[in-house]
Amino acid sequence: MHIPDGFLSPITYAATTVAAAALLFIAFKKIRVGEEEERLGQLAASVSLVFLGQMIAIPLPGGTSGHAVGVAMLTLLFGPWRAMVAIGILLAIEALLFGNGGVTTWGLNTLAMGCVGSVVTWLVWQATSRWPILWRYALAGYLSVSVASLLVAVVLGVQPLIAHDASGRPLYFPFGLEVTLGAITGMHLVLFGPLEAILTVGAMKVLTNERLGIGYDQREA
Repeated sequence: MHIPDGFLSPITYAATTVAAAALLFIAFKKIRVGEEEERLGQLAASVSLVFLGQMIAIPLPGGTSGHAVGVAMLTLLFGPWRAMVAIGILLAIEALLFGNGGVTTWGLNTLAMGCVGSVVTWLVWQATSRWPILWRYALAGYLSVSVASLLVAVVLGVQPLIAHDASGRPLYFPFGLEVTLGAITGMHLVLFGPLEAILTVGAMKVLTNERLGIGYDQREA
């Protein structure tokens, strides 16, 4: 779901960068810093798994890529605030050091994968409290990337309307919503969403083993 540089108009990437930075600032303020030291190793290990999953990306014709995101796993293990901050930092590192995603598109990538993904996971978790736990994991994983992909598809799809020359030729991303919704969101609904659900279930079954002691207090959310 990483968007490369050059696809967003300046007004779009400026607005999304400011919005993402503001949300991460709020998320960081929500974290109980005094509790972080003993959990930092657990979070770092989990984020390293997310990093590996995100680096294996399949290009999509709608202008982005499909891959494991891992935000549902991070949210379920450490809470939505930590997940937002972790994904935002991870995406910055990937863009700056590995060329995975763009620097100017960091804001939209973070809003989609980090902020939307973690909020959707938390809402699903709260709304399905009576469900079997594996189904809750699966739905959280599925919707976390599917809804995030919708945001990406819409923002990319409106770029030809936002930035074009006098003849109507797009200056940045060339495809409209008729392409992006099917190519990006459609592919996530039928392929990457189910894959994320399977990976989330598998990861949670392993990482929530009582001997590992990984988890978070639901009251923090």
